[in-house]
Amino acid sequence: MNKQFDLGSITPLRYFAGIGILLGLLFGSISADEPGKPVWLAYLQWQIQSLLPMGLLVASHLALHKIAWFDRQNPWLKLCASGACGAVLFAPAALFIDVYLSDETLESSSWWPALLEECLNVLFPVVVAWVAINAPWVLGFKFQKELTSLASVDTKNHKPLDPAQEKSRLPEPAFFSHANSAVQGELIYLKAELHYLKVVTDYGSDLILYNLKDAIDDLAETKGIQCHRSYWVASAHVRSFKKQGRQGLLTMSNGENIPVSRSNISKVTEYLERLSGSD
Repeated sequence: MNKQFDLGSITPLRYFAGIGILLGLLFGSISADEPGKPVWLAYLQWQIQSLLPMGLLVASHLALHKIAWFDRQNPWLKLCASGACGAVLFAPAALFIDVYLSDETLESSSWWPALLEECLNVLFPVVVAWVAINAPWVLGFKFQKELTSLASVDTKNHKPLDPAQEKSRLPEPAFFSHANSAVQGELIYLKAELHYLKVVTDYGSDLILYNLKDAIDDLAETKGIQCHRSYWVASAHVRSFKKQGRQGLLTMSNGENIPVSRSNISKVTEYLERLSGSD
């Protein structure tokens, strides 16, 4: 995954909101010439019809991501599923906008047939748009930010390191340059959420547009393990491990519990036993 957009750092909020705004402007300009409709109303209508479904799509994907079955599926299938859910959730709002912001009329007895028709109308374009918006991240593209060296800075106290400390310190992983400097401390765990990465340190957390696999590659010199398809944990911050049925649970230094998938229980158990044996 070495394909990059050399455009600098971008947050998930900016990415999805920016695309929503651009789509609203595009479709608003196309419909601005409709007779009998004020230009401002056309733009307002399309901004709502772009930003609202974008929010519903992100929310749908994050909600479905909490389901174990969904989390195991192919990324393209997951996008189609969350796109379909977002489209269905958006259909009532789309119908409301068509009726109240346009000059359409609808009898009360026609609401259910109209709602079904609206679902069918928005399903395909919303799913296709959602897949296209997220395709760069599934294909391995990422935004590349010019790296700044953090190896010479004590991220705990945000002070320069002395030469002896600097020599013994591991280089900061590349993805840290995308995170807010206020949370750049000791890494506790990483979590993949949608196509961005939640970086959790002893100073807090931040969301960045970055692939979990690439982040783990950046951590080659940092002791840790991928315990779940969506999680990587730093071994220094693991406080306890227990099995729960056919799965497991890691308790981290910040008090959070991280799931261990069934397929990774043996690997995590052996890894932690080796660490405790080497202490």
